[in-house]
Amino acid sequence: MQCRALRAIKEQTYQNIEVVVFDTSHLRGKTIGYMRNVANAEATGELIAHADDDDISHPRRLEEQVALLLASGKQCVGYRELLFWDTRPLAHECSYDEREGGCPVCADEDQRQHEQRGEAWLYRNPDPRWAAGASFLMRRELWERQPFPDAPHEDQRWWCTPLVSRNCMGVSALSGLDSRNGDHPRMICQIHGDSTEKITLKVRQNNPDVWKRVPEFDSYCERTMNL
Repeated sequence: MQCRALRAIKEQTYQNIEVVVFDTSHLRGKTIGYMRNVANAEATGELIAHADDDDISHPRRLEEQVALLLASGKQCVGYRELLFWDTRPLAHECSYDEREGGCPVCADEDQRQHEQRGEAWLYRNPDPRWAAGASFLMRRELWERQPFPDAPHEDQRWWCTPLVSRNCMGVSALSGLDSRNGDHPRMICQIHGDSTEKITLKVRQNNPDVWKRVPEFDSYCERTMNL
């Protein structure tokens, strides 16, 4: 797990935390669903929260999610509206090829400079029950009754099961923010490589009801994700 992800957990205002760090380097060929189940089984608490190593949680994330879980009576809560930081940016899908001298659109840039760029995007799912897998906070009982599928895209397959979808609640990671008081989004997820292959630039541009470019968050995301 990257140092920034561990630091984000250490800085949580909700302090009753047991951290289970799951090293996946020796599990080639295993799905993330399998890995989540193994990690969840190691946890001893009544509540289980996910914190992927390439995403960042605000210090108040767990405090607020635990309060929401208790107040709502749901068994799982998460964010259905949150920021994504794209580290494969620009207004085109880059076709960088070192043998050809670089991307034809970015021919005057080297690879290092190109990779440093980024864009902030806001994702909004209209279903009030939906939540991003990286933002799940669930009751252990729910996971024991419905373990994660040993298959790709395990988080959404899990959420789509009747037991989970009717017991899940999604909220905005940006609701109630007051920038004048230094308030910030509760989670940033990172788009990189092939880990999120279904949300290419073209997909985002073709789905404006779900995806919105938010350049006002560029500097915040870059500063936070590069700590």
